[in-house]
Amino acid sequence: NIVEIPAASVELQLFPNPVVTSFTINVADDININKVYIYSLDGRMVKALAKINANQVTMNSEGLNSGVYAAQIVTEKGTVVKELVIK
Repeated sequence: NIVEIPAASVELQLFPNPVVTSFTINVADDININKVYIYSLDGRMVKALAKINANQVTMNSEGLNSGVYAAQIVTEKGTVVKELVIK
């Protein structure tokens, strides 16, 4: 059961954005990131990372073409979607 929550409800940082080689996602110390999905603007999942269970994760942009993507971050408190720009 996915609960969509406003990004403002979770202290979440995604940096750097735009991305050159890798990016990091941070959430508050009392929240764990469970999964991260990267979607192209046409809705295809192009990258995924599961079983994270930490408040910080770093992903590389290998295999992603330059452009705009949606990063779906699934936490134990709900799901947040952020825009991700790959250079």
